[in-house]
Amino acid sequence: MNDQVPPVPTHQQGHGIDLNTLPMPSSSVSRLGHRGNVMAVEFKSGALYHYRGVPFELFREAMTAPSVGKFLQAKIIDQFECEKIEQPHRDEQLSTSKDEQPQ
Repeated sequence: MNDQVPPVPTHQQGHGIDLNTLPMPSSSVSRLGHRGNVMAVEFKSGALYHYRGVPFELFREAMTAPSVGKFLQAKIIDQFECEKIEQPHRDEQLSTSKDEQPQ
């Protein structure tokens, strides 16, 4: 994959983890990221999960798997502790950034 798209931070205040994610060519997964022992998975639905204890090697395998969704089902989901990360809706992000602009 030779995407030149820069990683997008998925950090949400109060969660203490700042993970950059990369876009994925998948029908179910939008982005994947990894830092330390935490793997970030953002699904096409917009749901973001952090899976703790995931070795980097499994993350690397997920990045190159023929089916990212099937790989996650078999090797990550239900195998590692996870936390759903609440993200503001896109409309909320846009209105917040407009409100924060200096006048």
